[in-house]
Amino acid sequence: MFDDSTMPGHLRESMARRKQIPDTEDRQEWKDLICSRCKGLCCRYITVEIDPPEDEEDLDNIRWYMIHRGISILVEDEKWYVKMDARCEHLLPNGRCAIYDSRPQACRDYDTENCDYRTVYEGRATAYREYTDFDRLRRSTKKRWAREAAKKRKRKRK
Repeated sequence: MFDDSTMPGHLRESMARRKQIPDTEDRQEWKDLICSRCKGLCCRYITVEIDPPEDEEDLDNIRWYMIHRGISILVEDEKWYVKMDARCEHLLPNGRCAIYDSRPQACRDYDTENCDYRTVYEGRATAYREYTDFDRLRRSTKKRWAREAAKKRKRKRK
């Protein structure tokens, strides 16, 4: 769990009041604080967006991804991603970036609001579901399809 005892008082109070990231002037200080505690968690995998499955054939294609080591599926609302365990070659043993000043734009654009540090060390809930077991993913997807079909039938009756 995240220890905020070393956080400056005004940031701790700001976060406690809003239970979220501080606004405007406190935001950069907050980001700097979180980044100073970075463990490089986001540098240990990559994700690629895929189309959500619409039928059994699509599910079988996703199963093909999942039978490989180090692969899982992330689902966030209607967005689906293949997650591949793949440590960045520039990640140092202390979790820092060896090429920080010349890191790729994707790394520069990564926002601390979605930072893995916040979910792992602060206990913040993730916005996505991660599936490592294909049968669980299939059951969940089929339930979603059934709910969507029921909604369509209900709309047609109206």
